[in-house]
Amino acid sequence: QCGEELRDFLSSMTLPVVLLCSGEGFTVPSFNIDNRQGAYAMVEHFVQHGYRRIGTIRGPLGNYDAECRYEGFRAALKAHDLELRPEFDVVGDFTYEGGYYACSRLLSLRERPEALFIANDMMAVGALEAARHMGARVPEDIALGGFDDILMSKFIHAPLTTVYGAVNELSLIHI
Repeated sequence: QCGEELRDFLSSMTLPVVLLCSGEGFTVPSFNIDNRQGAYAMVEHFVQHGYRRIGTIRGPLGNYDAECRYEGFRAALKAHDLELRPEFDVVGDFTYEGGYYACSRLLSLRERPEALFIANDMMAVGALEAARHMGARVPEDIALGGFDDILMSKFIHAPLTTVYGAVNELSLIHI
C-alpha cells in the first residue's frame, strides 16, 4: 500500500505516469493483477483435484496484494463450504525463508493440510524446500500452489502450480 507521500508526488507530476499494481485510491492510469480472482482460481484448482483440507501461507499483513489474495482464498473456501482451520493459516513475508519456516510449521502438525495456497512463488519455493527436507512428497503428500509465475519456479525440482496474472489474462500454470 502506498502512503500520502506517494499520492502527493504523483499528483505533482507533469509527465504522464502509469502505475503497475498500484492498489486502490490512485487517480492515475494503472495496470493491476486481479489478486483476488487468482487466489480464488487456485483454490478452485485444488478443489477440482479433490483436496478438502486447504491451508495458506499468506503474505504480510497490511500489504495490498497479500490482503487481496487472502480475500480470494477465503471467498473460494466459503463458496465450497470448506473450513479454514486456524492452524492452517500462517502469515508469511514474501521471502524464501518465510515460506520455508511457515511450511515447516504446517508440516509439523499431526493433521496436515492436503494443499497449500502460498501467496507468492518465492515463499512457494521455500515451502518446496521445506517439504523436501521433511520428507513430504509434492504433490503426493501435500500440493503446493504459488502466485506470480516467477522465472525461478520453472527450474525447481518438484512441480509447482502457480498463478500467472496479466492485464485481462489469468491462468494456472503447471510446471
